[in-house]
Amino acid sequence: MGIQYSLKLTALALVVLFSVNLVLAIGVSSPYWDENPLKMFPGQTKDVAFTLVNKPDADTAQAFVEMTESAGIAQLTSGTEYTVIPGETDTKVILTIKIPETTNIGETYNVGFSVKAAPPEGEGTVQISVGYDVNFPVTIVSESEVPKDQITTPEKKGIGTLVWVLIIAIVIVLVIILLLKRKR
Repeated sequence: MGIQYSLKLTALALVVLFSVNLVLAIGVSSPYWDENPLKMFPGQTKDVAFTLVNKPDADTAQAFVEMTESAGIAQLTSGTEYTVIPGETDTKVILTIKIPETTNIGETYNVGFSVKAAPPEGEGTVQISVGYDVNFPVTIVSESEVPKDQITTPEKKGIGTLVWVLIIAIVIVLVIILLLKRKR
């Protein structure tokens, strides 16, 4: 009876194991973690991107993102639902981080969000959805301590397209007038 019971238990475990549909294809690439915090200065606003990735041999997946810890400085600005195409890295979760002017240098905020993959539709299987929690510190430093590539500067305003079109049109009209005067 012991061996027969053991065989039935093993068979049941194998049936359950093969009927479980795990969603392990989606991952999150984070540029910041405990040993590599985001460094910002008082008054700075920055958009931070986190890449959602999917295994190249997986199906297209749906991912859902929600803030778990905003610390009063972070906001999810890219939305909460994402379609993650296998092998591509252009799906970004974007957080806007705004540091108040009155923040003290040396202060640290903890920011976090979670990513959950929607399980694929299927009948007769147990579906388990895997999620990821992304947590990272934001350390407040002086502006000189923030890496230059992390400081966003306002774009320089150039001459607008309409102004260029007008300048080119005026030059063309002047050239035509000069050509007409020469023919006379």
